[in-house]
Amino acid sequence: MKRLILICVCLFAATVAFAEPESVNLTDSDVVNFAKNYSIISDKMETDISLPEAENFLASCGISGPDRIKKLGALGKSAAVIIGESEIDAETAKMLKASGMDPFAQFTSTLNPKDLQTVRSHAKEIIEANKKYENR
Repeated sequence: MKRLILICVCLFAATVAFAEPESVNLTDSDVVNFAKNYSIISDKMETDISLPEAENFLASCGISGPDRIKKLGALGKSAAVIIGESEIDAETAKMLKASGMDPFAQFTSTLNPKDLQTVRSHAKEIIEANKKYENR
């Protein structure tokens, strides 16, 4: 009986440890509106803003509900991955992969693959929005 309980606990722990992060249900519209309002969102999120104010602000920027704050987190981490990948030259990326290092694993491990793919499909817009933000 103890062995059965131990096996069940181990299986549960393995399931939890290797579970895919839950999707925040990002839509193409969320990503397009995030890119379009990238500078405004970035500036506003650096201010002291309450959660209800942030939810309302993100709604006004075209981020769909519910859980706009969670969507912003997924959008921000996905954008960091996409921008980072675009800035690493091919030789550095090859060297990192050969040594078993993934500089973006910290972010990608917390993102649902479907959400990340939704943002990746708009990589050009995200990279361009970041460049405009940095060069203003």
